[in-house]
Amino acid sequence: MGTRVICFSKEAGDFISIALSLSVGCDYLEQVSEKGCQAVESAQFQGPMKRVVAALIWQEGKILICQRTRHQPMPLKWEFPGGKIEEGEQPRDALRRELDEELGIAADIGDEVARIRHDYPTGNSVELRFFDVRSYSGEVENRIFHEILWAIPADLPKYDFLEADLTLVRDLAGGKFA
Repeated sequence: MGTRVICFSKEAGDFISIALSLSVGCDYLEQVSEKGCQAVESAQFQGPMKRVVAALIWQEGKILICQRTRHQPMPLKWEFPGGKIEEGEQPRDALRRELDEELGIAADIGDEVARIRHDYPTGNSVELRFFDVRSYSGEVENRIFHEILWAIPADLPKYDFLEADLTLVRDLAGGKFA
């Protein structure tokens, strides 16, 4: 969550509607008197909360990690496969769908092993739910990523992961969930 201060003068009345439209999602909004300079101050913005599921797919003691393409947001960062939960979709169903789309596998979704909320400096927030996947049918196929690979958990910190994944990366490297 960040703080944004938006000032505008009486003469620039068109900024009023812009400032007020930016207040959607604010926890606190204070408008200074209409006399003199008008301002919207100390607006605590929380961007939209994105709900995401991801898989910890295991094979022979290694875990599958995926690198984003150059054209995606946060290009070439590493992540665990998965994606956004669509409106009305259950988390396990969303993960099953995402793994089919991204990797061409029909996964047996296990237990939820971690839930992390991360707030980015941009004001956007993400809630990540990680599920254990120990079995699946089909061959893993890279359908959307720049690169995929099976990594030894202890080596995960060597990869440039998304900020939101770093806590889990440290836990995995430390032997948790193995």
